[in-house]
Formats: sequence, structure tokens, C-alpha cells
Amino acid sequence: MLDSKGVDAEGFIRTISRGPIQPAFRSAADDLCGTLLDCLGSLIDSVYLYGSVARGDATAGTSDLDVTLILTREPTLQDDQAIESVRLSMEKQHNEVTKVDFDVGCLT
Repeated sequence: MLDSKGVDAEGFIRTISRGPIQPAFRSAADDLCGTLLDCLGSLIDSVYLYGSVARGDATAGTSDLDVTLILTREPTLQDDQAIESVRLSMEKQHNEVTKVDFDVGCLT
């Protein structure tokens, strides 16, 4: 059974329309999306933020960046390595987050 907190009755990820991302995390979110598209291109179907950054109650320097990546197909070993490289790069470049967590899924 699917977690009813994160999906609708049809099993689709629910999105919550809220205000803009907190200014302290805007650069990290923008950089993440741009870097993922540059590195993985058409493999990325969608990117979802969740957790404290998405809720708007994150604290710079103590909160992590929780991200769900939905891919268009199963990732290859090379794709997995590229995703890990993006994760590590984000952690080094953005000290406003303590770590970056990717949950990776596939459309299928």
C-alpha cells in the first residue's frame, strides 16, 4: 500500500502549492535543478523537494535538502555515478544545507 501522505488516490505524487522557497535555500534549489539537467538531461522526468525546505521551515546550516528524482528509465551504473557526483558537488558548494538526500524512482 502506498503512503497516503505523499500520493493521491491514484498513486501520483501530491504537490503542494506554497510560496517561494526560503531565500537561504533558493540558490541551492536552483543550482540543483540546473546541474541535474546539465548532467542527466532527458533522463530526468521530474524533481520534487520535500521536507523542511519544501515546507518553508528549514534552518540554514542545520537542515538537509530532501529531493525525489523521477527518471524516465532505469538508471545505468554511469547514471548512478552521475547522480552521486551531483549530490557530492551540491554538498560541497552549498553550506546552507548539511547534506543532500536523493530518493530516486523511475516512471515505470
